[in-house]
Amino acid sequence: MNMHRIIWIFAVIAGHTVTGCATRGSPAGPKPYTTADLERLRATAKDPRIFFMNAYPEESGDIVFTNANRLYQELKVTLPFASPVNTVLPLLSLLAGPTRPVSALTDTSAPLSWVPLDRRRAMGFETLGPELNLAQAEQVIDDVPGVAAVLPELRFGDLRMEMVLVYARAATGPLWPVTRDPRTANANLVIGTNILRAFAWVQWDFPNRRIHFSSAGAYEGAEEDRLASLPLSSATGPLIVNGEIEGRPRPILLDVAGDFEMVMDAPPADVVRHVTLGDLVFRRLAVSTPRSVGVAGGPARLGLRALAPYRLTLDNRRKLAYIERAVVAHEHEGEDEEDDNFDAMDGTE
Repeated sequence: MNMHRIIWIFAVIAGHTVTGCATRGSPAGPKPYTTADLERLRATAKDPRIFFMNAYPEESGDIVFTNANRLYQELKVTLPFASPVNTVLPLLSLLAGPTRPVSALTDTSAPLSWVPLDRRRAMGFETLGPELNLAQAEQVIDDVPGVAAVLPELRFGDLRMEMVLVYARAATGPLWPVTRDPRTANANLVIGTNILRAFAWVQWDFPNRRIHFSSAGAYEGAEEDRLASLPLSSATGPLIVNGEIEGRPRPILLDVAGDFEMVMDAPPADVVRHVTLGDLVFRRLAVSTPRSVGVAGGPARLGLRALAPYRLTLDNRRKLAYIERAVVAHEHEGEDEEDDNFDAMDGTE
């Protein structure tokens, strides 16, 4: 995309109100960057080769970056949620480099990862050039594009990722609506699947409010804990699996950042009676439309309120997702309480 096209896009955005998300309690609207701002930004953009990354155009004209999101250690780390204690929102406290704190939301529906452009100096990332490369958030309703950038180092506890590809949302203020929920509105990083897919496996342990990240081989969880073993529809992008809704086969996106039970385009009713994933059946799920919760249309989404009783594991080596039983750390084995909305099928009527 040439610079004249880029400047025209931002000029249009600057002259109109950004739609954003209409969720109650959302922060004030963003202030898009001006044409002059972007001209100055373009002058400081860095060649990806400086960071030992490569960039090439696809047939569609989109720019693809390679050799990003690099992990050198073989390590497993466990990080606690940093969200309010009465929630299971997968918010983490990380570091950009050795000292810069980052509040990061993991989002399995986001193909890309996002930072606020006006936090460039505070977080230490650099925009990539010589021409600015733009992308739109696909997981939410948002008119403001992002500029391709690289964060030299992101620390997940003791596990370091280098040359992290992010898109810097070209507006001042917080990342909302990309951060999805008012309680995570001040997050300054949204970790999308371009980062999550770089690990060997990632596990969201919702009852214990923690996430495990591993770069050290395929996942080896106990088979008896698996309620569903689900092939992923693609080796890249959002976590989409095949399931059944009211007995009909449908692709379903597993959305760990969505504070809802289920979202569907044109839902048949306010409640979905049966959603089946492998041997796991979810019963009587409240269903919302995408626009009502500020997300983009597409496959049906199973959200956090449905997934909260379980562990969700993304096994990138085997291209599988697992939904597993979880034992709360302070409880004794066998004392887990059952939820009326969730049960494992045993093959009987």
